[in-house]
Formats: sequence, structure tokens, C-alpha cells
Amino acid sequence: MLRPRRTRAAPGRGSAVNARRLAVLGSVLLYIASLRTPAILFQLNHPGTRIESGAAMLWFSGWGLFQLNFAGVANPLLFVSWFLLGFGRLRGAFVCLLIAVGFALQTFQLRSLNEVDFDEAGVLTGHMLHPLAGWYLWMASLLLPLTAAWLLRRVVPPTAPALTGVPDIGPR
Repeated sequence: MLRPRRTRAAPGRGSAVNARRLAVLGSVLLYIASLRTPAILFQLNHPGTRIESGAAMLWFSGWGLFQLNFAGVANPLLFVSWFLLGFGRLRGAFVCLLIAVGFALQTFQLRSLNEVDFDEAGVLTGHMLHPLAGWYLWMASLLLPLTAAWLLRRVVPPTAPALTGVPDIGPR
């Protein structure tokens, strides 16, 4: 009985798949750690400071759109890039992550341009003093897959469609 012939993967392709999976897994773990860690230290309008966790910053990032701070848009772009990187779409993941890093850097707008409202009346406000460990973990969760997408683009060449030699003469 004839057995189907096994074909070998292109050299470096298996290790590239593992590297992509490792980059996505590492990014997910860094992102989860960033949610559970203090992310930003705020100076309040009355004497005192306030520390917000990554989860709180994620929760309130939707309100940033109304204050023209689009740092929260980096999160959906990060989620999309995980799928793109997982399915081998390196260029799409790289572009998504590059845009996400640009949005994430807009967090520093909280330092001087915008005052953040901590209550609905606008009585308790503050501005960012500096980022804490959670913010750096969040940035690492963006930069790890960005770096992987950049480095793996040279390892895995784009695949060309197979040529069969039979012309396509079907209806169009």
C-alpha cells in the first residue's frame, strides 16, 4: 500500500512559528501583569497623591477619548496584533503595534496638558507625576511582539503561490 509522502517545512519555519507563539504568550502575560500592578502616580489638586492600577487605567481609558487622549486605543490594537502575529501576518502586526505604541506614548499628555477628573463633579482632579511598574509592563507587552514581528520578517520569507503548470480557463 502506498503511503503519502511527508513533506518537510521550509528551514526555519518551525522555529519561527514557535517564536511567534512565544512572543504572543509573553505579551499576554506582561499585559495581565500590567493590569494587576500600580501603573500611574497622580498629584491631586489638594495635597496628596493617588496611585491608579493598570486595571483602573484600562477601565477609565474610554473616557480619555472625550479629553482627546487616545492612549486607550492602543489596547484594541494590541489585541488585534496578537491575532495577526499568531496567524503569521507579520507586516500587519508590525503596523498595528507601531500605531499602538504611538497611542500609548500619548499617556504622557496626562502630565501637563490634561487634568484627570477622579469624581463626577470635577472637584477631585489631578495630573500625572510619573509612570509606575504597571505602565512599563504595559509598554513591554506592546514592544515584545513589535520586536518579534520586526525580527521574524527576515526569518520567514513570504510564501509564493504554487505554480501547477495548468492554466486557469474557468469562467470569471
